[in-house]
Amino acid sequence: MICRQIEMDIFNRQILELFLSRTSKSRALWEAGRQILPDGGGGDMQCYWPYPIYMEHAQGSKLYDTDGHEYVDFFCGAGTVLLGHRAPVILEAVESALTGHSLSIAAGLALLKELENGAYYEHVQELASLAGHGLQKVFDDAGITCKVTGEVMGLWRGFWPHFSNKAPRNSRDFYSEYLLKLLNFYIGMIGHGIFMSPTGAPSVSMAHTREDIDKMLKAASSVLQMMKSG
Repeated sequence: MICRQIEMDIFNRQILELFLSRTSKSRALWEAGRQILPDGGGGDMQCYWPYPIYMEHAQGSKLYDTDGHEYVDFFCGAGTVLLGHRAPVILEAVESALTGHSLSIAAGLALLKELENGAYYEHVQELASLAGHGLQKVFDDAGITCKVTGEVMGLWRGFWPHFSNKAPRNSRDFYSEYLLKLLNFYIGMIGHGIFMSPTGAPSVSMAHTREDIDKMLKAASSVLQMMKSG
């Protein structure tokens, strides 16, 4: 408990209070899970400070937790949920697989067919670019040093804020003093209904909309103001 209290102390007071006020059921599940699993999660993607939130279901670009809150999901299964949660084309393929291919093969073939038409790449490029450039502007307007990465060879797939004036080159750069600021930012975003896991880069799926991006940018502006006020 002393170790956990030290971990709690790294958070901005307003951000921590907002997170705790919204996630009481998740905390109860985490406390119970700690008696069975390492830190209450099934892997490092599910274990982060101050504790993980537990989701009940998902649809499209949204997640819904045990406390009844909706989140715009920018974690996207560590970037693997390309079409959004419960995408109709995938559900149809899985249902048809009950009498044909294995479930994983059917879902994979349906995904490949969907990607072939090119709409996915155009959509994700547009929204990820909008998110990356927009988030950089939010940080710049707030006067907080940040480098938003996610562009590779002129194409955007996701957007990853780094509290530094340059992108990290290795794990030593990432696990620096800026990591505490990043944790506060991500936990603050969860408190504002935007799910970004501290263990992975935010990304965009086919299910995301401009409205989702706008909501993310508005939340980021509010979180940064909380971080500045201490």
